[in-house]
Amino acid sequence: MKLQQWGTFSVRDHLKPRAFVADVLLFDKLVIPRPAAASELCGEGQADPNGDQRDRWIQQGWDPDRQRELLDVLGEFNRAVELPWGKEAQQDWQTIHDQPDLSQLECGRSDLTQAIEAQIRLAKENDVAYIVTGSVLSLYVASMLHNEVATKLFALAKIPGVPVEPVIAYGSYAEFSTDQGVRLAEGESRDAAVAPYAMFGWEFFVPEDDHSSDVKLLRKAAKLASRKDLCETRQDFQGWLKLMYEGNVDRQDAYDHMIKMLNEYTRIVRGSGLATVARYAAKAAPVLAPLAGLALHSAGMGVGVGVAASSASLCLEWLLPNPQIPDRLRSAALLYDARRFFHKR
Repeated sequence: MKLQQWGTFSVRDHLKPRAFVADVLLFDKLVIPRPAAASELCGEGQADPNGDQRDRWIQQGWDPDRQRELLDVLGEFNRAVELPWGKEAQQDWQTIHDQPDLSQLECGRSDLTQAIEAQIRLAKENDVAYIVTGSVLSLYVASMLHNEVATKLFALAKIPGVPVEPVIAYGSYAEFSTDQGVRLAEGESRDAAVAPYAMFGWEFFVPEDDHSSDVKLLRKAAKLASRKDLCETRQDFQGWLKLMYEGNVDRQDAYDHMIKMLNEYTRIVRGSGLATVARYAAKAAPVLAPLAGLALHSAGMGVGVGVAASSASLCLEWLLPNPQIPDRLRSAALLYDARRFFHKR
């Protein structure tokens, strides 16, 4: 089974050092909001007397020029879906932020919508409201919230026959745990009946070069991520992972396939000739089937994707959810700097 993962980002994610360099290797598409141009605002039938949204972004400190540089690089390799953050999207954001009852927006009462409602409440409590942007984009990707521009863009970007899973992208465990309201079940029960939400972790390699600017390094990473063999390996890995945690396949069979894909990924990246650095990725998702007896390491034991030793390995750690978010009603999330998860310093 192949699965496309589309990462959804906020209006501020491009401000981070080495923005999107790791993400472009983890996701098939990066769904990124950008300032809407005056012509795009007019196309929505809501002309802005102040012209496009660029000035507003500058006032907010969101540096649209830096974002434009990075988007242009991603566009060279067809790695991003740029969504103009116009009046309609801003109204959706405001409605969800002010009153996170998605029934007002005619969303179906799905697991994803219920999870996002609770996550938005947590984001507001922790004063990180900009994260709501990624939640809105996840609903657009899943076709649970209508946006005409988004619908057209996504239709053009999808690969026929390969399902798409929207995943909220996080840069660190701290961001993830704050937004989603979870904590590691350290020293507590790791029974799925108590903690039906788990984090699957693995080590991966990303380009790094102290002499390259963020733009140049992103270009190297995007070129590598666009290789057909790496795309197929990434989609196979995510497809088998989803089958495993949803209980739709023999768990050990899925695990064996994922280890094979991780080894293949390492071979491709190491064979690219690029200087690389290890990063620690982790995907958090509801677990709908028992995982007892599976040959997964505990995160506390560490993990290594070896090029010399036996091969890759996967980690598993149970998460205890904040009761504000109902069990099994959490959207998938992926973070690329999971040092806390792996107990790395």
